[in-house]
Amino acid sequence: MQLLRVEHEDIDKLLVEQGLTEKVMLVKRKGWLHLEIGGKNFAFHRKQETNLIGGQFCDHYIYYVKAEGETAEFKYWRQVRARLSEWLTTIP
Repeated sequence: MQLLRVEHEDIDKLLVEQGLTEKVMLVKRKGWLHLEIGGKNFAFHRKQETNLIGGQFCDHYIYYVKAEGETAEFKYWRQVRARLSEWLTTIP
């Protein structure tokens, strides 16, 4: 999985806001992007699906997130961004 520009920009912005730019390690494993900070891990995966709607092919993404032992599924990047922001506030 390659980061989309908006994903990269939002992750950078959130890390700068929390002052964590030098403490984070980004690792890609089996299609998941992992953010590792101080022994804690946040991971997400984006899956693209194509559906035929009204005779037109429509692409959309489904995001899967793993953080603090919980797994969640989101329809929009903004939901993943909000979850990442919430998770970053737990980092000392």
